[in-house]
Amino acid sequence: GALYFQELSPAFLLKAKERLQPSKDIVHYSIANASYLSFEDNYFDAALHFGGINTFSEIQKCLQELVRVVKPGGKIVVGDEGIGPWLRDTEFGKIMVNSNPLIGYKIPFELIPVEARNVKVEWIMMGAFFLLEFTVGESAPVANYHVPIPSKRGGTHWSRYHGQLEGVSDETKKIAKAAAEQSAKSMAVWLEEIILSAAKKQLEE
Repeated sequence: GALYFQELSPAFLLKAKERLQPSKDIVHYSIANASYLSFEDNYFDAALHFGGINTFSEIQKCLQELVRVVKPGGKIVVGDEGIGPWLRDTEFGKIMVNSNPLIGYKIPFELIPVEARNVKVEWIMMGAFFLLEFTVGESAPVANYHVPIPSKRGGTHWSRYHGQLEGVSDETKKIAKAAAEQSAKSMAVWLEEIILSAAKKQLEE
């Protein structure tokens, strides 16, 4: 295997190189922007970034790039300052954030790529730093949305979302519920039959 070290600061990269010498592993060093990686898709088995992402101007792009270059099933770990939410308003939290504002950073959960699987978060260093870990999937999650849901409401996840029609009055809703219960059918099945029958009849006239 091989290790690849990338850093935007030449001085930081030189220091890392000095600390790793001599190394028995194959090590590659490069100066580059973490949001624009010069590697092919699915190039790495895993990727680690620590210390810096909370100052990036393109955080989402960086995370997307990490997903792009790591193979499906590979692991990505990102860490930086970011105090745990339960500590933010404590004396400890206020003192630490006052000393280093970056510790007040909030993990951008909304920017995590849709390919992320098995997402885990751990707070380290007395809760002042975080580690965000996930494995790489091949796309956004896809479920079987068409399995009938046994209930009075009935339907499937798909039909409940894509089959919505316009709203009706409260009185009509009550009558429809009562009729569906009397028929011993789920509301979804009852509505499907009633609406389909009425629509066909209307179109035939």
